[in-house]
Amino acid sequence: MFDDVFVPEGHLVGLEGHGLKAALTSLTLGRVGIGACGVGIAQAAFDYAADYKEILKHHGVTVQLEEESDEELEEVLEGITSLRRHIFRASVGFPPEGNRGG
Repeated sequence: MFDDVFVPEGHLVGLEGHGLKAALTSLTLGRVGIGACGVGIAQAAFDYAADYKEILKHHGVTVQLEEESDEELEEVLEGITSLRRHIFRASVGFPPEGNRGG
């Protein structure tokens, strides 16, 4: 589609012939960022649920099956912590050594 299109050397982004590689790297980094946003949203939802449960408890409202509810919240927190580790590992691996901008 863009065969034989002249681009002045000063307007090139990265190295000539490496555009697809740069675009795919950019997409990968975007996915890591979106994953981080998702983990933040999950953490905020967890914090809200835990705080709400404490408010109910403070006002004398008991949550049915409270012990199971605590176990479920603990499992959710473990999942969020695990996801946070995965996102961190993915983010520290970019950009790969020797592939900075081209």
